[in-house]
Amino acid sequence: MISRKHRFKGHNSVQKVRSKPVRGPGFSVFAVRTRRPWRAAVVVSKKVHKSAVKRNRIRRRFYELIRLYDKEHALPSVDMVFIIHDASLSMSDHADLQKSVYKCLDQSLS
Repeated sequence: MISRKHRFKGHNSVQKVRSKPVRGPGFSVFAVRTRRPWRAAVVVSKKVHKSAVKRNRIRRRFYELIRLYDKEHALPSVDMVFIIHDASLSMSDHADLQKSVYKCLDQSLS
């Protein structure tokens, strides 16, 4: 899990992140440069999966990948919002998911 200073506070702050999305297999990333430390949000709708357990599993996996990316690449000051479109991400292979998330983060941050 990421620390509190790297989380969004409230629904309105997530809505302000508007940019061109970078699409991955089953998810999209919106990233906007800011002056404060990086923040991340993962949005998983009930349309993706009815079970809260599955939605939370997807959310936890993405937060962990973001945390690992920050350890390896030192994220710049950016607001990121991940929109999940596919329920199969809860069961996908960790290495494949990591590769696709890192690739999309590299594209959106450059």
